[in-house]
Amino acid sequence: MVNIIYRLLNSVLTQTYPNIEMTVIDDGSTDNTKDIIISYQFKFAARGYKLNYVYQNNQGLSSTINNGLKLVHGDFLIWPDADDWYCRDDAIEKMVVTFENNINLGIVRIGKQYVDEHTFCSIGTVVFMKRNNIFHDCLLSKNGYFFAAGGDMLRVSLLDEFIPKREIYYEKTAGQNLQLTLPYFYNTEFAMIEEVMQSVLVRSVSMSREKKKLLEVWKVEKGYYNTRINTLKRIPQISTFKRFAYEMLVHWKFFKLSMWLLLVKLLYPVYKVVFKK
Repeated sequence: MVNIIYRLLNSVLTQTYPNIEMTVIDDGSTDNTKDIIISYQFKFAARGYKLNYVYQNNQGLSSTINNGLKLVHGDFLIWPDADDWYCRDDAIEKMVVTFENNINLGIVRIGKQYVDEHTFCSIGTVVFMKRNNIFHDCLLSKNGYFFAAGGDMLRVSLLDEFIPKREIYYEKTAGQNLQLTLPYFYNTEFAMIEEVMQSVLVRSVSMSREKKKLLEVWKVEKGYYNTRINTLKRIPQISTFKRFAYEMLVHWKFFKLSMWLLLVKLLYPVYKVVFKK
C-alpha cells in the first residue's frame, strides 16, 4: 500500500474544502505504511486537516469498513480506496455544497476516470446520469451503474438509521460499496455531479481484474450474490413483500450467470478439439 497511497493523500491535501478528517485503516500491512502515514500527519495538520492512523490484523475489506464506520463522527462520509485519488481539487467541496443545497439528499456521486497503471493516461470515463430506478440498477449492477469507492459521499446523520449498528455483512471478496450505498438509494434522494473528479488506477494485479478460472469466477460472483441477498436483509425499511421480490431478481441473476459459466465449461473442450487442432 505504501507505494500507492501517497497519491490519495496528496490529492486530499490539495482539496479546497477547509474541514477534513481522514482515517487510514492499515489492514495488516507488512511494509512501512505506518511511517508514511505518520509523516503525512504533519502535512495534514499544517493544512488544518486531521489524519488518523489505525492498525488492525488482516481482516479483509468488510471488517475494515465495519471498524471504520464506528470511527466516523463528521457530517459526510467518503471511503476511497488506497490506490485511487481525486483529480480535481474541488471534488469534496462540490459534493458538500451539493448536500447543503438540498436537505433531502442522502448520497452524492461524482464521475470517475480509469487510469492506466503504467502511463497514468485515462483509458475511459464514467459519468452516471440520474435515473429513477437507481436502487434497482445498483442492486443488479446494470444500465451502466458503476460502484465508486471514494466517489460516493453519504450523509452521516442517516447512517445509523440505514445501516444498523454500523455493520455491513461480512464478505471477504466483494460488495463493500454496494452495502454502503444500497440502503441510501432505497431510502433517500441522490445527486450526480456530472464531472470527472476521481481517478481510479487500473492495475493488472487488482482483485477485480485478475484472470481467473471459471470456478474462481463463480466463487467471486457467489460472493457478490451473498452480499446482495444479505444487504437486502439488513435494510429495515424494505417491506417483506418488496424484499422477497428483490431477492428473486438477485436469485435469477446468479442462476443465469451460473448456467452461462457451466455452459462455457461444457463447450470449451469441444472448442479446443474443433478449432485448436
